[in-house]
Amino acid sequence: MVVIDRVKEDFYQRISSDHVLVLVYPDVDSLCACKILQTLFKADNTQYTVVCVSGISQLKTAFTTHHDKVRSVVLINCGGGAKLIELLQPEEHICIFVVDSVRPLELDNVYNKGQVHIVLREGEVLEIPDFDDIYDSDQQAEEDGEEEGEEFFSDEEVEDSVTGGKRRRREGEASYEARRKRHLWRRKREEILYKYSEFNYHSTAASLVLYELAWRLTRDNNELLWLAITGLTEQLLHEKTDREMYVTEMHRMQPHVLRLNRSEEETVSAINTMKINFVEELRLDLYRHWTIYDSLCNSCYTACKFKVWSLKGHKNLLEFLADMGLPLVQCKQRFSAMDVQFRENFRSWIDRSAAKFDLTTWPMAHSVHRLATRSRYH
Repeated sequence: MVVIDRVKEDFYQRISSDHVLVLVYPDVDSLCACKILQTLFKADNTQYTVVCVSGISQLKTAFTTHHDKVRSVVLINCGGGAKLIELLQPEEHICIFVVDSVRPLELDNVYNKGQVHIVLREGEVLEIPDFDDIYDSDQQAEEDGEEEGEEFFSDEEVEDSVTGGKRRRREGEASYEARRKRHLWRRKREEILYKYSEFNYHSTAASLVLYELAWRLTRDNNELLWLAITGLTEQLLHEKTDREMYVTEMHRMQPHVLRLNRSEEETVSAINTMKINFVEELRLDLYRHWTIYDSLCNSCYTACKFKVWSLKGHKNLLEFLADMGLPLVQCKQRFSAMDVQFRENFRSWIDRSAAKFDLTTWPMAHSVHRLATRSRYH
């Protein structure tokens, strides 16, 4: 099993001297992770090729097209659930590194000792079955012999054969016990594989794994930190991770935010610099870049709470806006174009009216601070 959690020594330093093929799944976390890796490659003058793939067929096509030019292949949020050696059939000199947040991973990839390497965050534990429960060499050898013509008996047939007889071949007691053990091993293996692959879930965001790589290389900055934050927030918004995991990751990111964003008294204001702050955010999608009305109608939380697809729900939404004291004309303008008094008081007004309309979880919980403000100042 080749699982890499020392991303600097065992991953980046191995690939940075060669031409690298990067295959990326087209979601937010993957693109943020790819951007971080590209930044590191540019700093080290590493040649690389990036290809976006959205399925197994595109993955195979991209690899077939570019494999003759590279020695290392990085898969970002793709390929972890496929049997890569069987699918891609890479030459022996090609190493494949998988940075994939989707679980479960294909066990053939995890236990491959040569060409496939699973890249994890340092300290992360991969929950997988024991090798002997899945790939018992003795059992595999006996299965090979069985395929040559020996038929396996079910438990009922075996018990009947002991009491007197439906066995096709008269074998000794040792042979019978061997077959019985093989059958029990198979059944146990099937149960283990079923439990392992029963549910899909997401682990640490790929963008966080590669941001920690940048940090260990002492090349992290606010731009890369913002990419990691964006990838993590995408997991929460698309329900790829739960709130508890999100809070845990936020606490891990907090030292990086404080380190890279000291108070203004300690730093000299620079032109076109970026500052990241902790703020409590509303569950309104893109309302700062959209209109309040459209954001309320299209955010999952408010759309479901008001049931805006019904006449009654739409009426309740308009009543909510009226209770806040927001004219409909203002609500249908871009947030940045609203009158200053409405824009500045929007947050306090929405907190005041939330309880009346049973929006009990309107803001993010007070123990959670989303890293969601990005400001450029001159």
